[in-house]
Amino acid sequence: MAGYVMWDLLYSTFLRTTDPSTSYSELIASDVFFSILFHEWIYLAVYVFITRLFELPCHPLLFLAGLTVIMTLGYVGRLARVKGLNHYYVNTAKYDEETARRESQAVLRRAYFSYVFAA
Repeated sequence: MAGYVMWDLLYSTFLRTTDPSTSYSELIASDVFFSILFHEWIYLAVYVFITRLFELPCHPLLFLAGLTVIMTLGYVGRLARVKGLNHYYVNTAKYDEETARRESQAVLRRAYFSYVFAA
């Protein structure tokens, strides 16, 4: 049950932060913060496991600092990308607002899931 609740929270955060109608100020929210913390915890565990497995130097605080910057900027960049797609569809392709919103979300989400599952 807890896994489903967590997945639902993460997925709803993803959907909201890939909607071109979302304002940048909405990225400063507890669900986005929780998503970043959750992903950092998972990535940190993998990082420590790999560094210990191969007896490499481990710098978890440096790793976390860099990851926090990358993930924070990633949310801003992803939202900027979907807003840019939406702007293109409305102004260049001459789609109506709703079609442009749906299409820009679909393009970004397809690309994201293709990357995540292909990687």
